[in-house]
Amino acid sequence: PPEEDTVLEEPIVIEKKVVIEIPIVIEEPVVIEEPVVVEEPVVVEEPPEEPSDDSDLTELQKFIKANKQEILDFLSRLFGPNASDYDKVRAIFYWLCTYDIRKLDPENPPTFVMDYIMYLIVTRKTTYANVFEELVLLVGVPCQVIIGHAKGVNYLPGVKLSRNTWHIWNVVELQGQWHLVDCNWSAKTLIGQDVNHAVLTYELNEFYFLTPPEKFIISHFPFDLQWTLLSEPYSQEKFESSVPLKPTFFTQDLSLMTHTNCVIESKNE
Repeated sequence: PPEEDTVLEEPIVIEKKVVIEIPIVIEEPVVIEEPVVVEEPVVVEEPPEEPSDDSDLTELQKFIKANKQEILDFLSRLFGPNASDYDKVRAIFYWLCTYDIRKLDPENPPTFVMDYIMYLIVTRKTTYANVFEELVLLVGVPCQVIIGHAKGVNYLPGVKLSRNTWHIWNVVELQGQWHLVDCNWSAKTLIGQDVNHAVLTYELNEFYFLTPPEKFIISHFPFDLQWTLLSEPYSQEKFESSVPLKPTFFTQDLSLMTHTNCVIESKNE
């Protein structure tokens, strides 16, 4: 028989599957960090010092400010160590009201600081009340100037209060209580009066140092009524009509029993 065609079969190729494993890389999560904010330190600046402005000061205040230590040294010699507030006030009052300002020449300013302070009074650049206030404050005692009306040497009974009766004096605080002082009237004493003017002499009158309010009100009426230092109200009308009594009246322990008004009206009979 015929030979069968020989069929050559292609060889069977058995392919091996090559498995290539790709390693899986698990990436860590990306952490986005917030930016670090570095705060600048807070700088607290000191407020700039205001320039010294003495424009509102009086000439007396400027002088005391410029010569403070020398004035304090003088005052401390007046009242000594361990002085009470009363001792300080008393020493200043006595020095001020016994100083003879007649020895000062208005044309020649003195060189000693305390003389110059009094020179300011002579030249009318300050007053006794202002000097007393500034010196008492300088030694640490509360003090102030009071403005009001006063029945001075030229006052006539029955005259209404006006600018002509304006006057200044002081109050000073000692042990929590206010007291009345008039250095101007304490430094001078009325020794006579003629038709045209009063005759004064520079002589200490201590009546106006820590004067009781009920006696002080006879001659001094403040604009601010709290500084009468009286427990009861005292009106301007009452002040105008009251009899103008002098210190001697009180030092002799006298009092008015009748006719307390300075003007007595009579009937037309």
